[in-house]
Amino acid sequence: MSGDSVETGGVFAVAGHRAAANLTYLALHASRGARLGPLGLGVSDGSGFKVQRGTGSVQSELAPLASWRGHLAVGVVAAAGATEEGGHGPVLVRGRSGTVVVGMVGALSNGAALRRDLLLGGALFTAGDDAETLAALVARSERRTFVNRLVDGVFQLEGGFAAVVASEDTVCCVRDPWGIRSLWIARVDGAAVASTDASMLVFLGAVGLREVQPGEVVVLDPRGVGSVFPFPKRDVAPCALDLVTLIGADGEASGRTTWEARFGLGRRLAQVAPVAADVVVGLPGAGAAIAAGFAAEAGAPFVPALIAASTTDALVEPAQGLPGLGTRSRLLVVRAAVSGRRVVLVAPVLGWGDELNRVIRLVRDSGAAEVHVRVVARLLGRCPFGVRTPGAREGRERPLDAALGADSAFALEADDVGAALADGASQRAFCLGCLGGRWPLAPAEPGQLDLF
Repeated sequence: MSGDSVETGGVFAVAGHRAAANLTYLALHASRGARLGPLGLGVSDGSGFKVQRGTGSVQSELAPLASWRGHLAVGVVAAAGATEEGGHGPVLVRGRSGTVVVGMVGALSNGAALRRDLLLGGALFTAGDDAETLAALVARSERRTFVNRLVDGVFQLEGGFAAVVASEDTVCCVRDPWGIRSLWIARVDGAAVASTDASMLVFLGAVGLREVQPGEVVVLDPRGVGSVFPFPKRDVAPCALDLVTLIGADGEASGRTTWEARFGLGRRLAQVAPVAADVVVGLPGAGAAIAAGFAAEAGAPFVPALIAASTTDALVEPAQGLPGLGTRSRLLVVRAAVSGRRVVLVAPVLGWGDELNRVIRLVRDSGAAEVHVRVVARLLGRCPFGVRTPGAREGRERPLDAALGADSAFALEADDVGAALADGASQRAFCLGCLGGRWPLAPAEPGQLDLF
């Protein structure tokens, strides 16, 4: 994983499918591939749950579990290299009224306070994360039905999160009332499914895709789909990074497709920071759509001169002898496309700058006459709501072009990113806290965080 990468966890759940474990494995593998990180799977056959957590690749950890029998499953992957960031669980808690399994991405701003209250009430924690906190709240509720116990639990939560909470025969999907983390439901092969990334559902050929609304609790069970809104109404502020880079190229969020949003961001970049160029090149992934928008506005050709290599991203940069090998193992440069040309290199995000600096050197070494960098989102702080966002470490007083080793460099301000994303179908505010904007709610105070 590069120093400039931005990641969040992923949750997938299915209710009413004869091969629920295998469907969950396929969805998570499509989302994460060979990346390494905390993950887990919980499967129910109606009489009880089997749950396994681990750390590794989806292929190595979950493929052996794909044959588990059951009609209901919950799967979670956390951000690569993360522990508490980006994903929790799944966790299993047995209460007075039965077993509860929870998978969650995001974070609670009042999680530590809730855990202290639960501990004083006699609850026992093994993981100590927010998913287990939610599971304990549901399991200890004295309401009669599972859905009412869930509503009783989630009403106490504050933060940016998306969660699936399952009993042995029902899955409930919960999205925070600010809409910071995204969540989707659909149907696959007649079964109800839910995911934090619409791209997972598109990959599985889902039909009836719809976004869970901020503050909505959706109930998926054999009788159909229902929903309630138990949270107080809040000013909606979905995560800007979902549309900038986190969600897949064929996904959507906040009423916009990722292609539409990223193409518009590229146009805004070209308008605010124009530069004379022969070719426009985007980093593989989200950078391609942004670069296409930049090229369309600038009147320069968009050239796919950077190609993601098929090797694993687990190869580390050698300390000596073969400088640049780690980056070249992940990224190929088409020399004929950049040699002798003025290149605009477009990137979705900039964190520490290490990896982008190495990419610039690769492009220069391939014969580029000039390399100009244009970035949508410069990360200025860590996200407290479940996105792994490495901010710049040092040298912030240096000009960006000097820090990166580029002929020129520019990154949009937070207000520009928000304005570009709100243009068109979705006239709403976005969470821009990690870009130097405001958080929609106060994060947890550092002194509140407890360690287990």
